[in-house]
Amino acid sequence: MRKWRIWLAVAVWALAILIQKPLWFGQGGWFHVGDLEHKLVEAKQDIEHEKTENEALVAEVRSLKEGTTAIEERARRELYMVRNGEVLFRVKASPEEQAKQAEEEAARAAEAVKAESRALEKANPTETDDAPAVEPEAFAAHDPLDSKGGAAKTQKKPEKK
Repeated sequence: MRKWRIWLAVAVWALAILIQKPLWFGQGGWFHVGDLEHKLVEAKQDIEHEKTENEALVAEVRSLKEGTTAIEERARRELYMVRNGEVLFRVKASPEEQAKQAEEEAARAAEAVKAESRALEKANPTETDDAPAVEPEAFAAHDPLDSKGGAAKTQKKPEKK
């Protein structure tokens, strides 16, 4: 008589454990909900980053459409254009500044690669990520203004009388 009570208790416990399995490991289980919450936080951060980036681009487009100062600034910075009577001087940066610029450039490049890989993961969620991770040191750092690490500067020539 006592044996069937023990077997009944074991069966009830086993049934209780089997019933709770979907609660912990199923589609709506605790672990799955935790993963979804983590993905939601990442998605919100990505959206906020994209909004900030879009606002900056809209502001740049607006300034390029409305005035010539933004166009002039860009032409001076990217194309080394100068006005009549100005001379372009390049000032070589110190090794510490060059190293800092290289680190910043590598960090920006690494962030761009991460953002691109996240976008690809969102576009193709079924593919696995077999590609090796790209380290920031893998990018060749360079200053867009000067191949030798210096910044471009302009200065007006003194007028001759």
